[in-house]
Amino acid sequence: MLEFYVNYSINSGATPKRVQVGPFNNVALATNQRAMIENSSGISHCWVGISRDDTRQLLEAETPRIMQFVPAASAA
Repeated sequence: MLEFYVNYSINSGATPKRVQVGPFNNVALATNQRAMIENSSGISHCWVGISRDDTRQLLEAETPRIMQFVPAASAA
């Protein structure tokens, strides 16, 4: 099953923060979230993707708290 993520940049300070929201289990939910985010001030490069990017901060969908995403340990 595919998981969808909304990716965007927050243009605050010298270096924009790269943020990701999700996962969403269908593209319609992710697209609705994108529409809300991209109309906020200071947001740029907003798109829906299907991969979790560990270079981005992951924003929990349920709360406004930003947390650092820690990838799961790969099975050896």
